[in-house]
Amino acid sequence: MAYQSKFESNGVYTRYYGRVHANEIEESGGRLRNHPLTVARIGYCVCDFLDVEELVITDFEVLMLAARDHQIVDANPGLKIAIVAADARVTAIARIYAGSPLMRLNARVYDTLDAAYEWVGPTAGRGLQKTGAQGACVA
Repeated sequence: MAYQSKFESNGVYTRYYGRVHANEIEESGGRLRNHPLTVARIGYCVCDFLDVEELVITDFEVLMLAARDHQIVDANPGLKIAIVAADARVTAIARIYAGSPLMRLNARVYDTLDAAYEWVGPTAGRGLQKTGAQGACVA
């Protein structure tokens, strides 16, 4: 499992690292989609791809993730999904997700955690320590 997640005051922070496959991103998003009460109550998801060495995913798989994650947006239209990436390939993939018609209003791509947290709101937490629990998020 190449991710760790943490529930924060009003959202979820997920850090992806190493070699990440599409099924791992789907797994992290699925955990959140399967908890509709949680989905309706959170204000944001910060998905941190800064420590990803390789992202193994096709453009089609990215669009399928966006379609599945749109279920969360239907349950919580105000949900903000901030994707943080610095690597050019990871950023390009994240932009496909954020630019899809289903996610265009709710997802943004940033190159720093500070910028992502500024967008999701002033009451948001500030990331995951190396010992964080594994869990849920989208993107």
